[in-house]
Amino acid sequence: MLKKRKLIVFVGPSGSGKTTLLLNLLKAHPNWLVPIKSVTTRPPRLDKSGNVEEADRTFYEFVDSSVFNWLAASGALVQHTKYAGNGYGVKHDVLDGSLDPRFGVMAVTEDGVKQYRDAGYEVIDIRIVPSHFPVLAEQKRAEADLRRMPSTCYSERFVIENVYNEPEAALGDLERILKNFY
Repeated sequence: MLKKRKLIVFVGPSGSGKTTLLLNLLKAHPNWLVPIKSVTTRPPRLDKSGNVEEADRTFYEFVDSSVFNWLAASGALVQHTKYAGNGYGVKHDVLDGSLDPRFGVMAVTEDGVKQYRDAGYEVIDIRIVPSHFPVLAEQKRAEADLRRMPSTCYSERFVIENVYNEPEAALGDLERILKNFY
């Protein structure tokens, strides 16, 4: 039987609310959604208690550069990219093992959307447009966002706005969009 291979991907600048919306969506619909873990070379973000943040535990596997480079060179990654000086990618076995009958959900770059489509996945592309742009503490992230912002902030298909100002409304908008696909 052919797997459905459906992905719901969120694209938007850092600080736009992608992760907040993804976590809320996963909590609301655990039976038909599954988080897709990316491998990354960036260090984990810690909460005030010194524990790895919930989003990082949910969406990332942390590896060093040599492991990441080996995964990329060996073809073990469906898609991989560099962002703000760090490597990000998704393993074939993690992705394909998570889908059917559920949808995989993750945040990706614009290039990631294209790579997943080219690899044969049906991609539901959700663009997150922030109502404001908070000052980013990490200069590398800010610079990377500026380079990719023109191509990632707008879509003719699906746009979610005001994630932080109106989180319940944003989740409701997203659920209305996604009901057409399950």
